[in-house]
This record gives sequence, structure tokens and C-alpha cells, in this order.
Amino acid sequence: FVEVTHDDWDYDRWDDRTTYYAYLSMHADGPCSDGTYFWTGSSWSCYEPDHDPNVEYAYGGCFGRCGAGCGSGTQFTWDCADHDSCVRFGHSLASFWCDDEFTFTIDDALSAPNCF
Repeated sequence: FVEVTHDDWDYDRWDDRTTYYAYLSMHADGPCSDGTYFWTGSSWSCYEPDHDPNVEYAYGGCFGRCGAGCGSGTQFTWDCADHDSCVRFGHSLASFWCDDEFTFTIDDALSAPNCF
């Protein structure tokens, strides 16, 4: 698990409503609509949290991997994980809320080494 965060017009980076721990792995998606489970204190749930301060952990296919559609390699970076955290908290892939996180992923997707 690594700590991920994002900002938007209402909340700053590292605010409890925009920050949680994400499990980065090559595991397949779960049954949730976007493949992401969120831990809210006592159980894993399938839902799209809108900056829910009760979310502490997230697990889902391709979390933190760079590139569209999970990417073609095994690049995992902080910037790609932060962008995923923004998108999975209810914002669209390329939106005003996630555009700064998306911009930071470009050099990662182009030049980060594969993990294995």
C-alpha cells in the first residue's frame, strides 16, 4: 500500500477527503464497476466515493499503472497512482479536477522503467 492523493477545486492535496492508501498490483479487477474496492473502516465496498473521509484503503486492477487501459507494461509510479486516485473518486479521466495529476503522468508513462 502507498499513500495517494489529489486536489480539486474544493479540497487540497493531503486533505483527508482526497488521501488514502492504495494497493498497487497486477491483480485483476474485482466485480465493482471500475474494478476498485474501498475500505471504509470495517469492510471492502464497491462504490464511487465522492471525497468520503471514511475511505482509508483502495484496491483495484491497474491502480498506479501508467498508460491508457492499464498500460502495456509494468510501470507503477506515484504520479500515475495519484491520477488514479482522482479518477476513482468520481472525476472523469481528463477533467479540470484531474488535469494537473494527468499532466504529471506523461513523463512517467514515457520514461519510467518497468517494475519487472
